[in-house]
Amino acid sequence: SFGRYFWLTHKKWSFFILIIVDGEGDSIPVAWWIIKDQTKKSLKVAFCQFGKDNDISRIQVAFTDKDMSERNLFKEFCPNVSLFICNYHVKMNFLKKLCGSGLTKQEIDNEMEKITNLLLVKDPQELESVLKKFCIIHFEYYQKNWKDIKEEFIEAFMPNKMYLGIRTTCRVESFFQKLKKFYQTKQSELDFLMNCFIF
Repeated sequence: SFGRYFWLTHKKWSFFILIIVDGEGDSIPVAWWIIKDQTKKSLKVAFCQFGKDNDISRIQVAFTDKDMSERNLFKEFCPNVSLFICNYHVKMNFLKKLCGSGLTKQEIDNEMEKITNLLLVKDPQELESVLKKFCIIHFEYYQKNWKDIKEEFIEAFMPNKMYLGIRTTCRVESFFQKLKKFYQTKQSELDFLMNCFIF
């Protein structure tokens, strides 16, 4: 899993972390980067540095959100990788489309249940019947932004690779929740580095 936590300091530095899941199902952080900006160039430098000491070409599966700068790095440096989109982030993207739609909470909940059903489609033949139940907002959003990458988040189309049943980046998010308990976003860069590296 790969994720980022924004704004570690008052100048909005970002913290990126790469976590692997071993054969026992345990989470192991294998890389973390503190980046001043989030340009593709900066992320590429971080990836290159990690790749010098690790054979990242052997990475087979990676879960991220829908950020293309991160996903393109995996495609560039890990040619054999199957990229999957975190289910939680998929749902949040669809939920945002309903903001200001005028739908009631119950109606929104009903629409989000349909998104869950979409993620869990196991037979490609079922996809059309699931989509027919979508409200017009979600149907158009799916057609425009998600149809061409359905193999990255709909179970029936995901490549047959071992991902241990993992469908989210929750391990990364859990790590960030712990991080928030110890580091304040308004601290200076020096304070952050002192707190981060000196215990």
